[in-house]
Amino acid sequence: MFNFVRNCIFIFQIFAMILVISANGKPNSIAKANERSTQYIHQVIFSGNKLLDKKSLLKISNIQPKQIFDPVIIENGIYSILNEYKRQGYLFARSEWSYEGDTKIIVKIRIDEGERIKMGNINLTGDIVFPKEQILSMFTVLKSDFFNETTFENDIDRVLKFYSNNGYPKVTISPDVFDINDGKLNIKVKINAGSIVKIKNITINGLKKTKEKVVKREIPIHSGDIFDQRRVDDTERILNNMGYFRLSSPITFIQTGDNDVDIDLSVAELPSGMFNGIIGYNPSDNESGKLIGTISAEESNLFGTGRQIIIRGKFGIADIYELSYKEPWMLGKPIDLGFMAQSTNRSDSLIDQEFREKGIRLDVTGKIIGFIKGSVGLAYKQIKSFPVNKDLGNIDYINKYKYSVIFELQRDSRDFFVNSTNGRFDKIGSEFSLGDVKIIKLWIDLNQYFKIYRQQVLVIGIHAGRMWGDDIPVTELFFLGGANTLRGYAEDMFRGEGRAYSNIEYRFLTGNNSQFFLFLDNGTVFSEIGGFNPLKVGYGLGMRIESMNGVISIDYGLAKGESILKGKIHVSLGTVF
Repeated sequence: MFNFVRNCIFIFQIFAMILVISANGKPNSIAKANERSTQYIHQVIFSGNKLLDKKSLLKISNIQPKQIFDPVIIENGIYSILNEYKRQGYLFARSEWSYEGDTKIIVKIRIDEGERIKMGNINLTGDIVFPKEQILSMFTVLKSDFFNETTFENDIDRVLKFYSNNGYPKVTISPDVFDINDGKLNIKVKINAGSIVKIKNITINGLKKTKEKVVKREIPIHSGDIFDQRRVDDTERILNNMGYFRLSSPITFIQTGDNDVDIDLSVAELPSGMFNGIIGYNPSDNESGKLIGTISAEESNLFGTGRQIIIRGKFGIADIYELSYKEPWMLGKPIDLGFMAQSTNRSDSLIDQEFREKGIRLDVTGKIIGFIKGSVGLAYKQIKSFPVNKDLGNIDYINKYKYSVIFELQRDSRDFFVNSTNGRFDKIGSEFSLGDVKIIKLWIDLNQYFKIYRQQVLVIGIHAGRMWGDDIPVTELFFLGGANTLRGYAEDMFRGEGRAYSNIEYRFLTGNNSQFFLFLDNGTVFSEIGGFNPLKVGYGLGMRIESMNGVISIDYGLAKGESILKGKIHVSLGTVF
């Protein structure tokens, strides 16, 4: 019996659909009928609002004309509006809404703003530990004429962070009483600082090659220290930026007593050696394109001690061979000793000279404060030149010596040096040379990282340099052009006594060490004779992809005005060991 009734109902539904289609004469008439029955917001009318205009209310509520009418969306929008009123001191703001219409809905929202509450006083109670005046100075809401809920919440977070940074991570802060008197809000805030906490033990798990003392000497937290959340956060950044291992899990805290905590650091060691090859191709209108490249081998954690050695060779516009070594923590102090030897051959057809340089440099680097390091270097260089045309003889054009003192400051607050999402990386330096080549050289490099969305980062770099001196050899000038300065142009295409350029990149992060990016470079050089060159512009795109065996990087740059076939390409292949 049940099946018979169900079949009759089904047949009736089919018959009804046939009648509707026949009556309208078109198969899609049912869809159109459904469209006519859909309710849309035709108009939104606000009343009672004085603080916020209609445009602002629509934006805050996300209620817009032509949207499908849904009471849930309206309720959520009103909730957002009331929250905004509360944030601006209207603690008793109320709202109600109604609607009229069939398919074109007119939504009417009435707002009762109520009285705007002025900011009164904050009374601190409980186990405060620190002077009341010091804590009250952190409540910026007291500087406002009216109570702002968002500001007050941020102030509470600021005070919590202050206690955690000064040995009281177990602090609790709770607004206890809200009292409104004569239109002013007075707040009683209860603070329970708890007991001061010290770090008892620091355990490092996961080390295989690296010695434990190498890790412990780098991090800013030690056994017996008063707990400081800032130093704990800085520990994570430092470990990830050392380059040869990373944290495999968040830092763990284990309470061992009322006043003690153990810290557990779990790290995963990474390959610290790398072979890297970079090949670039510069097409030319007048001659065949020119290949340029760099080959390097690097070990950044020699014998698990943090020692670093690099061998690098560059060919193309100039042939450069370099050997560098860094000895960290000299005499058990946070002082690094660096050594570099370099040989350079560069031909300059414009002045029919071939330059040959040999030099050595010794640097001492130490931490000054926070993210800032300073270095002092001593350098020696021999500069010779010969005629490019061998028929002119083998007479030295130049045979000079240069002795230099180099000073440099570096600030590095990046969260992760490979794929940074925030922070800065800045350098400022100077060089004073004596001997046959007397010059003064200044330079500055500023790089800022802005996190735009979850996996998107904007990087802005500004760079400038200037030198002064007489008879400055070509090899001492500032060069511009190529993969590291002005992409889209030939390597070291421009030169002068001064240089200024900027790099803008928009990065799409796809992994821990992988990204795609768009770039825009601008730059110019300055010479004492000709002044500033016209501004050059380069743009393009690139990628960096990490695999189990290494990293591949490709970028393609175009100079402004050049066809897409005249772009400069750089390919970097790196393998780890």
